[in-house]
Amino acid sequence: MSRQGIAALVLSILAGAASAQMEGPEAELQRCVWGCLYRFGPAENPAYQQCVAEVCAELSEAVEQSDASAPPAPAPAVDEAWTAVTSLIDGTMARVPSGTATLYTLCDSRGARLGLAGGAFEERFVLSTPPAPAPWMIFFVVDGGAPFGVNFAPDGGSLGSPIAGQERLIEALKAGSSVQVVQGGDLLATFSLRGSARAFAEARCPG
Repeated sequence: MSRQGIAALVLSILAGAASAQMEGPEAELQRCVWGCLYRFGPAENPAYQQCVAEVCAELSEAVEQSDASAPPAPAPAVDEAWTAVTSLIDGTMARVPSGTATLYTLCDSRGARLGLAGGAFEERFVLSTPPAPAPWMIFFVVDGGAPFGVNFAPDGGSLGSPIAGQERLIEALKAGSSVQVVQGGDLLATFSLRGSARAFAEARCPG
């Protein structure tokens, strides 16, 4: 099988496991793929596909063997739904929490932007000493699909990035079930996408 074929197989295995809480071989495989993405991204880069095919192939075999003998995974717990906030003094927002972290869109007099706040984002980028140099490339993986890379910069006490030019990511957030947010090969948060399209429409953000 070609390197591209092996890479596609590895990613398809992860996509099949995306709806469940991954641990064991699946978690190791996911970290391997994220490591390749961090070193050689974006996903269209042949070097990234080569890394996945050569470095992660053995882990993918372990996942396949584990899946063949494991009982069906329990259904995931119901996640938080997106909500629209239209009562801001200067603008509107659509947001969803995950633990102490929040993923949001914010539209105000400064424009429309995608934001990340709290949780690991605050610990890694806002409170770190010395602070990591911006901009920060952060990847969004919707339902185990191809990652979207977004450059973030400080935005008050959170991280922000202009929505302009991120139309494909926004459409994926509207249509997906969940999104994993990854930086430096580490999973920083997983957010539900339940109600995202409705919340974007109610907030008119993005318009």
